[in-house]
Amino acid sequence: MKTRNLAMVVPAAAALALGVTGVAGAAVIKNAPEVVPAVVLDAQGDTQIEPEAILLSPADGNDAVNFITWLVWNDGIAVGTGVEQVNTCEPTCAEGVTISKPVVIVLDNAEPLDDSDDVHFTEARISGVDGTRTVELSTVAILPVEDAA
Repeated sequence: MKTRNLAMVVPAAAALALGVTGVAGAAVIKNAPEVVPAVVLDAQGDTQIEPEAILLSPADGNDAVNFITWLVWNDGIAVGTGVEQVNTCEPTCAEGVTISKPVVIVLDNAEPLDDSDDVHFTEARISGVDGTRTVELSTVAILPVEDAA
């Protein structure tokens, strides 16, 4: 009875099952439409792609997602990780302490911008240790990305 070298057979079978056949199997898409990424549109009418921070309570600055690293950003969804920093406002907001916690932020529900082919996200879902909540992006402020000059 012959034995086969499983170290060679298993990876080869997996590659064939996944359709990996080397350079000959590479797909080339020609004349594909350009995908224009969606933007964040805040209450002041400012738009931005991949903001570093989103102020969830811009009136008082007591809740923000900062240090956002975007993992996915396209015309339908954006997914990132960041740090939500919330003022406890106890006993008052002036005397409260800021609590930082890691979160995942998902932007979606893209809708067309007025008189444009562009789209903007209208909702943010923020998930962390305290659960998940949805925020309407029309009520937030975005912080500009600093140009690396």
